[in-house]
Amino acid sequence: MNDLIMYDIYLIKFPESDYESSDLDLQCKPENIPCFLELNMPAEAVADIEEMISLGGGKGIIVKSDYRSPKLSLSEVFSIANIHLNRQAKKNFPSYSFRAIQCIRSEPMYWLFGSFSEQLIHEGHNPGGVTVAIDKLDGHIWTEEEKKLVLGEEFFFEGTTEKSIEEISTSFTRQLGLSREKIQNHRNEIQLYHKGLKVCISQHNYPKLIFKQYGITPRIHISFRVNPSGNKVARSLMIELLVSILDCPGDGILLRDKGCLILLAKKISGKLLLFENNEAWIKAMASKLSERI
Repeated sequence: MNDLIMYDIYLIKFPESDYESSDLDLQCKPENIPCFLELNMPAEAVADIEEMISLGGGKGIIVKSDYRSPKLSLSEVFSIANIHLNRQAKKNFPSYSFRAIQCIRSEPMYWLFGSFSEQLIHEGHNPGGVTVAIDKLDGHIWTEEEKKLVLGEEFFFEGTTEKSIEEISTSFTRQLGLSREKIQNHRNEIQLYHKGLKVCISQHNYPKLIFKQYGITPRIHISFRVNPSGNKVARSLMIELLVSILDCPGDGILLRDKGCLILLAKKISGKLLLFENNEAWIKAMASKLSERI
């Protein structure tokens, strides 16, 4: 009996028009997106295809092939969502009133449900209510850790460094041997790739918003996308890149995207402050940076 788990790619964005998508034998056309590619392949092979799509300017999510045919319907899991959301609301916000439960969106592997409170929204709470993600195959509740392992992680660095995005990308490329592709768009974004890691560097578009929330006025924005297929290697590489940019003159903040932005670290006047220091990789980053500062 073969217990090997097979995987597919849920294509969200088709590769750019000048990309040789024929090399991937993509069966769906741009008008069909988002869609599954109808693959049944081992994780390593699918990861290679996902990286090629990413290099071409596209976007896809690696999922188990079984998710092409959900075993549960939206109506079947609604009662599960109702129980969990009511429990969350009563436990965390017992004195608040909530709207009716609704399905916020459908992801390839789960449905996201939510119930929101006008008072929480007015108070600035993010997301302004309670949410729950329910699996389409067996109805289990998706945890944040599970989402991270399956969907990957995304981090943002906002910095005041005087270095240009060209200088930063050149430094990253030379230091770590990354391949590079410049994407011509309104942000003049530069994208760097490595197995399991995608780095996007651009000039900052909303410095006033960052100043209002975190007290710095950034010039550059760097996003780090750590894909599940190369999590361990990619995380180690990301640490090296973060240490490199944090070692430059200027202030900066490191954020994690978990549906809402979580402040992980802040560098002010040469001092690094950690706000989520219970994770080994954050401690490793701080240790490496302390050797330089």
